[in-house]
Amino acid sequence: MFAGTPVLDRSFTGYDEALEWWDTERAAVLATVRQTSALGMARSAWLAEAAAYPLRLRGHIRELEDNSTAGIEAARCHDDRAALARLNAAIGESRWRRGEWDGAIEHTRIAAELFGELGNGLWSALMTKALAVIHLDAGRPVEAVAAARRAKTTMDELDTASVGEGIVQQISIESMPGVALAPCGEFDEAFARLRRAEGVDGDEFGRGYVLHRLGTAHR
Repeated sequence: MFAGTPVLDRSFTGYDEALEWWDTERAAVLATVRQTSALGMARSAWLAEAAAYPLRLRGHIRELEDNSTAGIEAARCHDDRAALARLNAAIGESRWRRGEWDGAIEHTRIAAELFGELGNGLWSALMTKALAVIHLDAGRPVEAVAAARRAKTTMDELDTASVGEGIVQQISIESMPGVALAPCGEFDEAFARLRRAEGVDGDEFGRGYVLHRLGTAHR
């Protein structure tokens, strides 16, 4: 840091205050992402990634994609694959929320592959599980089953340390094959898999997630 350079040290008392600040400064932050990306600044990609979270919270889905696209340009210039993985995931989510299935699948697939190449098996599994969800929403249950099985295989190959505290994510991946199999009429296997997921040690939120999935499969 150069001498005399002002440093912004801003802390918030809670989520409400932080989101109020975001609502006031959103346009300026997004303009900064665009401008720094155009200048080829490496940090632009991570500023875009940081902005993605409040954009999700506020439901600014189109801006989520525009912001992430700008960040991707900077990430490509600097071959920052970690940023590329996260920003492709954000674009995939934006496309999914807008019902643009093919675009959602493409960007989510890229994110899953990049996380895998980076050795982040948990996030590779989560993105592959997201592919299953997108295929289901697109009315493609066969493709959803294939993606759900791949996600489960990736998760099974991880050691306990790699999963860490991501127990809810683990449960969601464990249950996804069952969720995907139900629309294919494979109810016996679907319910068996969901019951096994229910038996994974976790918190009440995780158990509630699986029970919700069981109810969905029974529809």
